[in-house]
Parts: sequence; structure tokens; C-alpha cells
Amino acid sequence: MGTIIKIFRDIPKLNHLARISTSVITRTTVKNEVKRPPSPFALFFQEKWQNLKTDNPEMNQNDLMKLASNMWKNSGSYEQQRYRDIFDDKMSTYKQSVKTPPKRPINSYIRFYMDNLDSLSVIYPNVTDRSKKTAEMWKNLSDFEKAKYKREYERDLGEFIQNLTDEDKELIQNRRQSLNDQRERRAIKKYGKAAWNEKPKVGAPNSYIAYIREHSALVPKGENSFVYLSKSWKELSDSEKSVYQEKADQLFELEQQKLSEWEAKNVKV
Repeated sequence: MGTIIKIFRDIPKLNHLARISTSVITRTTVKNEVKRPPSPFALFFQEKWQNLKTDNPEMNQNDLMKLASNMWKNSGSYEQQRYRDIFDDKMSTYKQSVKTPPKRPINSYIRFYMDNLDSLSVIYPNVTDRSKKTAEMWKNLSDFEKAKYKREYERDLGEFIQNLTDEDKELIQNRRQSLNDQRERRAIKKYGKAAWNEKPKVGAPNSYIAYIREHSALVPKGENSFVYLSKSWKELSDSEKSVYQEKADQLFELEQQKLSEWEAKNVKV
């Protein structure tokens, strides 16, 4: 697992450019997002709910749900099919109205994993064992062999960024916001809102990010920060860049330590 984490931290600067390109648009809410239609049973329940409450005023909501569930089971295939047909019509409309964001190309490590999936699946049918073996193989792969996957990824990533439309960026941002909202709701339910607000911010810093953090305040006045830092980074030697990789590793370990302390403090027994 540590190897996989390091790989994701070492994603090249081009990956950083991709994140910037898809997040520069204004933050938008997803309140107007088209919702997936309710299931056939949910449609049945919605239609019967008011009558169930009127006919059974002494029942609480859980009992009414059980009653509706029994009614659904005993309603017969013809009645159930009617709601399935309604659902299919709504789902067809939903699929036509919903636009999905374009998918980012898979990174270097996943490409390597997919290349070896068929052969490893025979020897390691268990997913966990297969993942561990793949991580071990990747760790022992030479820089020359890794470069092949890196070039393919950067090529596809460059094309992905170049072909992004404003609509694509908005779809990506809305999708990202929707997922973040879902994660936050689950986390608040698990830890409580007060504890969640105190959670330390944890990123995945790489050497380039560490360099930017250290030099962002040194950009000459009037210069474009991103262009200036990008150019100065390219001019560094490999040995100079390695210093910032060490700083990124230290920062990552510090952030993980803070996160572990927070989780230990707030975990509910």
C-alpha cells in the first residue's frame, strides 16, 4: 500500500496542470442536478403512502413501511410490472438528460496493472494478493521501463486537457462537488460535525508542490506566479529537485501523523 501511495504522490507536474485546468472554473452547487428516478417499489410506495397513512393513523412510519413492503410483495407480477414500466420510462428520460463528465486517462501504475492483469489473475485469483504482487513488481521495475507507462499517460493526459470544453469542466466540477458533499455527509454522520470541522487537511504533496509552497512568496511583482514557478522548476537539476522530494515526503508523513491522531481521538467505539 505504501508503494501505491508514493506512486500517487509522485504523479508528474502534468497531472498538477490537469487538476488546475479542471478546477479554475467558479465553484457551483449541484442543487439543480437531475436526480435519478425512484425505483419501482419507491414509485409504488409514493402512490400508496397517503392512503396508507389515512387508513392506518395508529401506525408509525416504520410500520407503514413494512405494510407497504408486504403490499408490494403480494401485489402480483402484473401490478409490479406497471411500476417497472413507469420506472423504465423515467430512467430513459433521465439518461437522455444527464451528461456525464469525461474520464481522466488512467495513470502509469494502473496501466502497468492492466498490462499484467490477465497473467497475474491466474496465479493470484485473490484481488488483495494480486494488488500486493503488482505493487511489488512496480517497485522493482526500472526507471527505463516505468518511463514507457509515464509517456503514455502524459500523452493521453495532454490530449484530455486539450480537448476539455467549458461544459466538460463544469461537469467535472459539479461531479467533484457532489462526491465531496456525499463524503462530508457520511463523515459528519460518523464523527459528528464539530469533530469533522477540526479534521486536519491532508493532501498528496509531490516535489513540485513542495517547491511551489516554498517559493510562491518569492515570485517577483508583476510576474505570473504559475508561469514563473513552472519555468524555474524546469531549470533545476535532478539533484536539486530531489531535495524537494524529501521535503514532500516529510510533509506527507507529518500530515498522515496528524490525521492518525485526529482519527484516534474521534473514532467512536
